[in-house]
Amino acid sequence: MKKKILLISNNFWPENFRSNDVAKLLCKDYDLTVLTGYPTYPSKIFYKKKIFDDNQFTDSKFHIYRVPTLKKTYTKTSTIFNYLSFIISGFIIGIFLLKNKKFDYIICFASSPIYQSILSILFSKIKKAKSIVWIQDIWPETLQELGYIKNKFFLKIFEKTIFSLYTNHKLILTQSMEYFLDIKKKFRNSNFLYNPVDKFDEEFEKPENINFLEDYRYLVYSGNIGIAQNFDLLLNAANKLKSKKLKFLLIGNGSRFNYLKNKINKNLLFNVELHKAISKKELSYVLKRADVLFISLKENKISKFIIPAKFQTYTFFGKPILCQIEGDVKKLVKQNKCGFIVKNEKLESMLEELNKIINLDNDTLAKMGTNSKAVFNKYFNNEIFLKSFKNIIDEI
Repeated sequence: MKKKILLISNNFWPENFRSNDVAKLLCKDYDLTVLTGYPTYPSKIFYKKKIFDDNQFTDSKFHIYRVPTLKKTYTKTSTIFNYLSFIISGFIIGIFLLKNKKFDYIICFASSPIYQSILSILFSKIKKAKSIVWIQDIWPETLQELGYIKNKFFLKIFEKTIFSLYTNHKLILTQSMEYFLDIKKKFRNSNFLYNPVDKFDEEFEKPENINFLEDYRYLVYSGNIGIAQNFDLLLNAANKLKSKKLKFLLIGNGSRFNYLKNKINKNLLFNVELHKAISKKELSYVLKRADVLFISLKENKISKFIIPAKFQTYTFFGKPILCQIEGDVKKLVKQNKCGFIVKNEKLESMLEELNKIINLDNDTLAKMGTNSKAVFNKYFNNEIFLKSFKNIIDEI
């Protein structure tokens, strides 16, 4: 008989989060149930109910239970109330939705905020199941680094409450080796598990407004366009390389989209294209056509502990990676010779790596791409994920 898992996540399909991929994989070997809220990401408005009312998003067979949440907009206040509403309604309404269900494991896929893992603790006590928190974001350090909370007194309160949360879980999972090595000093009940890859179908569709010129090499970024990424460094480099046959293609949504748009226009960066997020099939076309893929996080106390989800996707497509990030990503790129590493946040270092991309021969770039695909096969494919997951939870 399959073991029963309740997966709790504030974000789930039709929102594009790794929790979707986790669910698709776990339902193959486990009897899976998902508890989530109403989707609003990235548009900040509720999806029409008919889009997700059939309770399924693939041919996967598992139940999705949704609880009402307050709408999240671009204000900090709305974000906080959205988080709180999921925790409150997730427990109160979730008790009734799940009253006849039994579980062996309660897993909280803990993207922000970590406090949603309160639900996995409470349900584990009610259902007499083992509680697991899978950390996707580093709290409270993230709040401090992004400037949301600066008061040391409040940061201390957050730190103590989060410490208490962690001690109430049977297992703490991290999504990077670097963070596991750090957190295991405090919590013996910890382990790490790389996130699975958002696999793309072989089918693709050419975007109407994106064209690739034959004589140029293309550096592509896809994903969140926010304050965590160092786009200023990239655009400053692009400004120095206007005469070179290198195009910069940035695709995504986020709080810094308009800022980048204005900077591109102000500096007449005709070698940089900025596009809103496109469909999965269109993105598949773009990533296959790209010469090099870009990944970036600004250097701070926590960036080395995070593996952005796009890294696994980039390796799936077997492309060289321009890496401006510390931690596991930098180590994997360096050890496997699958890309370029910007050594610091200096313009000179970025220009040095971009000039390598411009001047390297096609065979060398292709070899880096092959190495990148090898990283995917070694660390991130579905079989590796499921085997690792089973080994980890069987030990608790």
